[in-house]
Amino acid sequence: MPEVKSPLRLVLFLFAIVAKFWLIWATEITDAIDDPHEYVLQVLIPVNGGLSYPPGTGLVGGFFREFGVPFRLGIEAAFILATVLVLRALFTWPWKSWLPFGLFVFVTFDPAIAELFSHFYSDQVWLVETMLGLACFVLAFRSVEKLDWTCVYAALSFFGFSIITRSVMVPLLISVMVFALVALVLSLSKGFIPNLKRKLDFLALTVPTFIFGLSLIYGSMCRYNLVKHGYTGLSYIDSSQYKNFYLCLQSVGDPDGPRYFPIDENRRKLIALAGPDSSWLMRQLDDNTFYKQAGLDHYGRADIAAGWFHWAVFTAAMHDGNYIGAFKLFDNIEDEINASTKFGRVQVRAIAPLPDARIPIVIGALPSGLWNTVSQIVHEPPPDAFAAKDAATLYVNPDFTKALTRRAVTDSPFRDSLWQILAHIYAWIYTPVLFALYIIALAALKITILRRWKQIPEFYLFTIAQYIFSIVFVILILWYTLFDASGMPATARYMIFNHVLMPMLICSYAVGVMRLRMQAGGLPVH
Repeated sequence: MPEVKSPLRLVLFLFAIVAKFWLIWATEITDAIDDPHEYVLQVLIPVNGGLSYPPGTGLVGGFFREFGVPFRLGIEAAFILATVLVLRALFTWPWKSWLPFGLFVFVTFDPAIAELFSHFYSDQVWLVETMLGLACFVLAFRSVEKLDWTCVYAALSFFGFSIITRSVMVPLLISVMVFALVALVLSLSKGFIPNLKRKLDFLALTVPTFIFGLSLIYGSMCRYNLVKHGYTGLSYIDSSQYKNFYLCLQSVGDPDGPRYFPIDENRRKLIALAGPDSSWLMRQLDDNTFYKQAGLDHYGRADIAAGWFHWAVFTAAMHDGNYIGAFKLFDNIEDEINASTKFGRVQVRAIAPLPDARIPIVIGALPSGLWNTVSQIVHEPPPDAFAAKDAATLYVNPDFTKALTRRAVTDSPFRDSLWQILAHIYAWIYTPVLFALYIIALAALKITILRRWKQIPEFYLFTIAQYIFSIVFVILILWYTLFDASGMPATARYMIFNHVLMPMLICSYAVGVMRLRMQAGGLPVH
């Protein structure tokens, strides 16, 4: 992309950063009350040493706390840095060209980002880590002559933090392997060009490094938790011990419940026949109105849907954060189920270790799950999300305040009004039409590449590496569609990566089409 020095653009870039921090200065982390498990405390202050969530968010929160940086401001600064690097990987530095500058402003002032960042979730931490990892991954190939190993190690580090922040090991590994396949096919498609051996060498060095490195990071964390805390996994709710227990419960009886409810009321009645511990746990679940209300709100049935079942089980089984006691209870229930099958009190079935162990249910839910996932990509918060909040609803736990170095902040009606105006504007832009535009732009680029295939002298590795953004974009849609179909609906905060990347990718596809049509030489952005 052409770069033109412009002092005005540099001044506007710095002004945009200052304006963003001014807008969020009175928008500190406000609550965590939407999660009954006190998400904040379980992440930053582990119970009995064990983590209910992967530890990445806690590590980042601890880093900010160590340096006295309020979490809200720290994560915003990291997001701005990640956005700049992504734009550099796709186009150029935002202060060197108007297109990336415009995208920087558009993404930075997105109300969806501001609203998400005003809560404490792992999603914004994972977003920043993933954006940084992908940007460094692409920039590692920017030179035709040599790899930038600094960027390679930086990308591996950020990806490593990403997989211990949220359970995305599988989609990230799939993305790297798909990239390797695409890079290999495109590199070989032009025959034995002079740079072919160098490209293959670069791929042979980097792809195994990422696959082995991510596996080592994930395996080391799981091993540490096994030795230190007695469970295998990033957290006890993701542990193999709990997964075995969950599959054991699913094995009881026939799959007689409607989709999203593999361990529904009917199955729980059968499980309760296994023994006293089984009966006690099922009774606790049946008395839980919170998760039944969640099932009613999302699926129209007052029962515990699959995704919420995990939290409902630990809510019932854990006392004062004693996850070790919960695992002992799970072992007892597994023993009761195994013993009761011998006496004919309970029947079990063979199941596959897949989401909800019911393939027809997942496949049947894919159409609606896919539509829900796409709708969450274009979701924008309503303007009233930025209205002044009732002080009585704020999370005022002193441990929460201390953990996040939360400042004493006051509501700013003027800032709230600006965010409400932006919310109206972005809600008009982010619609299903925008996602349709993404599909059209992507299709147009692919068609243009095929039509001008013979005019493309070679596929530069840096250009191919930029495909990683598109690959992750698509794989996350499929991943969370499956997630939605398994009984935990995809929400806007899950799809925030796609939300942020979509306008950038649309523009990169458009630039690619224009450059190919103008025959500017080589292959453009994608």
